[in-house]
Amino acid sequence: LTETIPSGLAFVGASCDNCTTFTQRSGTPPNGAFVWDIGEIPPGEKRTVRITVRVPVGPLDPLVDAATVNAITMPEPPQEDKIPGNNRALHTIRIIRGNVRAEIVAPKLTRPGQEFELRVRARNTTPNAPAFVRRMTLTLPYGVTLVNAGGGHVDGASVSWNYRGGQGLQVDGGTMHQEVVRVRTLREDEAAALPALLITNLVIEPVPGGDRDPSDNEATARTVVLITPRPQGDVRLRIHSEFDPNRGVYLTEGAAFAWPLGETLYFTPRVALTERQPGLPYYRVDQRIVAWSFRSGPWNLTQSGAECRAREEPPATDTEHADLSGMPGCRYRYLDAQPSPDDMRRQGRLHWSAFAPNVGEATYLVSPPPPNPSIRIRYATLVELTEAGYEDLDEDGRTDSVLERRTFILDGDAQVTLIAPRDAR
Repeated sequence: LTETIPSGLAFVGASCDNCTTFTQRSGTPPNGAFVWDIGEIPPGEKRTVRITVRVPVGPLDPLVDAATVNAITMPEPPQEDKIPGNNRALHTIRIIRGNVRAEIVAPKLTRPGQEFELRVRARNTTPNAPAFVRRMTLTLPYGVTLVNAGGGHVDGASVSWNYRGGQGLQVDGGTMHQEVVRVRTLREDEAAALPALLITNLVIEPVPGGDRDPSDNEATARTVVLITPRPQGDVRLRIHSEFDPNRGVYLTEGAAFAWPLGETLYFTPRVALTERQPGLPYYRVDQRIVAWSFRSGPWNLTQSGAECRAREEPPATDTEHADLSGMPGCRYRYLDAQPSPDDMRRQGRLHWSAFAPNVGEATYLVSPPPPNPSIRIRYATLVELTEAGYEDLDEDGRTDSVLERRTFILDGDAQVTLIAPRDAR
C-alpha cells in the first residue's frame, strides 16, 4: 500500500486491522509518500490501514489524498492483479476551521466614581472545530481609570493578552475564552468634563488560518455614564408691599434692592435654573424647585418649626420624591408662575424698624435694623434623570423610566439697602 499524504499534513503513525504483516517500507518527506507491506489477504476479506496525521494551524487549500495498492495472487507462480484499474483511489479532504467571535460584556449604566467589570471573550461559534487566537487587545475609553488588568499587558489605554508567545491559544468548538478587566469611572472632580458615553473596543487577532471568518473579530461595548448635574441658578426676589398704591408684585433686577424702613416686605424667590443635558440622547435631565426657606440677620428662621409664619407649605405632590432632610425647619411653597398680591401674603414676611411697632404675629420683626441687612434664600431642587426613549438603560422593559433622583439644597443671598420710609407719620 502506497499512501501519498497531502502536503501540509504531518504524519503521526499508522496501523492495520487484522494484518498478518504490517511493515513500513519507506516514507521520507517531503514527497509525503509512505509504503507499507500488509501481508496476505484471503479471498473475500479486507484489510484496513489507519493513518493518523496532524492538521497544522494555518491556511490550507482542500487536500487530495491518494492511495495505491500493488498486489499479486497465489498460488504459485504469482500472478498480477486481475483488475489493476481499481488499484488507485483519491479522496478530497476539506479542513474545517472554527470561527472565533469577539465579545465584550459591559454594564449599560455606570456613575461617576463607580467600579465595574469588562469581560472580554473569544467565543468559538463552530460546534465541532477548534479556533486559534494569538492576541486579544482591549482599548479602554476616555473617562475610566484601570483598577485591575486581569493579567494583561498594559500600554497606555490598551490591555493586551499574547497567548503562548504569539503561537496561539486553542479555543475548542462551542466554548469561549474570557479575560476580566476592572475599571473605575472618573469622578467629576477628576476631569474637566465627563463623557456621557464610554465606548470600549476589543480586537481579536487569530493565528493565520486559525479562524474561518475574520469579519467578527472586533466588538464594541457602550456604557452610559449617569451624570447628575448640580443645579445652578440666578436668584432674584419677587417683592410686594401693602403700602404700594398699585398693589404690584415686582421682580428685583438682581440680588440687591432697596426697601423702605418700617415697611413689611412680602417676598418670594424667583430662581432661573440653568438647563444642562449631559446625557442626551440616552437620558434627559429634569430639574424643579420643590420648596424654599430663608434666613435673615443673626437668627435662623429655618430652625424652629413653631415660628414658621404666614406660610404656604409645599404640597405633597411637589415634595413626593424629594429628600428635604438637609432643609430643616420652615419650608415654603415655591411659586413658578407670577404670584398675585394674595399669594404673596402666604410667602415670606420681614419687617425692619428702628422701633418695635405691632406688625402682627405673621411677620418676622427685626429691630433695630442691622447695618447690612440681607436675606439668604435656601431652595431645594429635585433633579431627575429619565430615559429619553432611545434605549432601555436599566433593563426594566421600558425606555422612559426614571433612572435617578437627587435633591440639592442650594443658597442664594439678596442684599437689602434700607431707605427712608415712604410714610413718616
